Amino acid sequence: MLKSEKCINKSTFVSIDKDTLAAYENPYFWFAQKPSYIASGFIITAWNPQGLRLGQRQNRLHTQRLAKRLAGFDPHWGFGGNQEMTYRERSALVRAPRSYGKKLMREFSQNAIYLIKGGRLYLYFYNAQETSVNGDWQRRVSHLRQLPRRNYAIGFDTPQNASF
Repeated sequence: MLKSEKCINKSTFVSIDKDTLAAYENPYFWFAQKPSYIASGFIITAWNPQGLRLGQRQNRLHTQRLAKRLAGFDPHWGFGGNQEMTYRERSALVRAPRSYGKKLMREFSQNAIYLIKGGRLYLYFYNAQETSVNGDWQRRVSHLRQLPRRNYAIGFDTPQNASF
């Protein structure tokens, strides 16, 4: 059983609650167009650094920074979240060395990223623990035609964001 931990800063970890860990271990991904098969790479988000729920504006700024760091890798943008996509974070599927994904995970203060190895999905935590996520990563691509209006991943930093 994986001992979960949550990144607070570059040297301190505390436990992740069991519901958050269960969500990490059961991810789904949504893309406007289904991506082609990728045998090796990673999936990363810049949303909600250190697990702290931020508003839409702040998350958008983090994503713009991430997009600049991924320039040249032709990332496939979509969302990672629960199966219904009622909790989702803007994410990039990237054909790039996994070591680069790990570097970006630290740079963007993410608790974890998803690694793709041999077409299979692995959850890689900030503290270098890794666990397999059941099945081929493409089986975890949601086939929703449209994303739900509500997104519980967004904090409400302005009244305008309260409707998301």
